[in-house]
Amino acid sequence: MCEPVTATTAMYATLAASALSAGVSYYASEKQADAQSKYQKEMREQNIEASLDAYRFNTTQETTRMIQEDTAGNQEIQKSSLRRREAAGRALASSESAGVNLEALMGDFLRQEGDFSSSIQQQMDWKKQQSSASMKGYAAQAKNQIASYNPAPVQGPSLAGAVAGFGTSALGTYFQYKPPKADAPQKSKGG
Repeated sequence: MCEPVTATTAMYATLAASALSAGVSYYASEKQADAQSKYQKEMREQNIEASLDAYRFNTTQETTRMIQEDTAGNQEIQKSSLRRREAAGRALASSESAGVNLEALMGDFLRQEGDFSSSIQQQMDWKKQQSSASMKGYAAQAKNQIASYNPAPVQGPSLAGAVAGFGTSALGTYFQYKPPKADAPQKSKGG
């Protein structure tokens, strides 16, 4: 036959359940904090990778654009040189029969070609400066994107809090089950 449950037995059972509950709660909080920390680390790594991918894409595009513009500028200069030589050939052929000063005509062609080439070269230099500034902007943008991911620190469970919670529960249980004290006899006033 079972013995009846005494107040002391009930108190110890309640204390054990309270201790188990505090331990399980602490463990679950610890696991949740670990999972949150791992998630934040993974998100930071993804943010870094995405920022670097965007930087690489933008700089590759900018480099390709500059190569294409440089090539186009050089082709314009070559076309100008070819037009000058063709014009010089025509001028030479016509100057012999017309008596035109070939040196003056050639000087004019060279000056025009030089002015055009200089103008194209200046535009190419400006585009290179702009491209360099864009590259620096892409680098700064990537750095800012990486730095902007700054989640709040993960707060782990507090062992002191768990112990304090258990202590509060234990005191409540103790006072609930403690045997009442017999009232102390009152001293008489006259005696």
